[in-house]
Amino acid sequence: MKHVQRSSAARIGAAAVLLAGVGTAAPAHAAPAAGIALDATVFEGSGCPESSDAEADLDGHRLRLRYERLAARAGDGGGASQRANCVANLKLTVAEGWQYRVDRLWLRGYAALDEDVEGQATATYYFAGSPATGETTAELTGPYDDEFSRSGGGDGAWSECGADRALNINASVFVETEGTGGAGELSLGNRRGLTADLKLRRC
Repeated sequence: MKHVQRSSAARIGAAAVLLAGVGTAAPAHAAPAAGIALDATVFEGSGCPESSDAEADLDGHRLRLRYERLAARAGDGGGASQRANCVANLKLTVAEGWQYRVDRLWLRGYAALDEDVEGQATATYYFAGSPATGETTAELTGPYDDEFSRSGGGDGAWSECGADRALNINASVFVETEGTGGAGELSLGNRRGLTADLKLRRC
């Protein structure tokens, strides 16, 4: 598993190359026989603050993102709604003459929603500089108190042949209690998170 450590030096260097904000870079590794490698990851967003323990790893063509604190809570004395997100900026190296895309993406999390309280988890994915976006969404309405899983994919762009553009995956969670008098929580943390199957083809 690739465990991302945060430091000031890594944050400054990674942000200049990958994101215009605070970030974290992991060390580079040689491309595996499978033809694709995860070289570096930068996490940024309210759902993955600098003190959190977000992780990314690539096993063959399966990419996993896990979050420690990506959760939204509302009601029960707090605000009527809350949203949090975490953008993973992923530098993937693919074998020469090949391109890749997200073929399938799974959202897995947990929700505890009182009656009529609404919760939503969404993951959008896109290549830096490309307008094409894929999306997977889970929409829940209380009463609900259980894990959840949703999948989707195949609707995003292919990586550009011969280009080195980062893949961005923006995971967000949202809970709204307005007018219900109830409370709710929705989380992609606690080692659930996202799983993306990557598909390769020749250019």
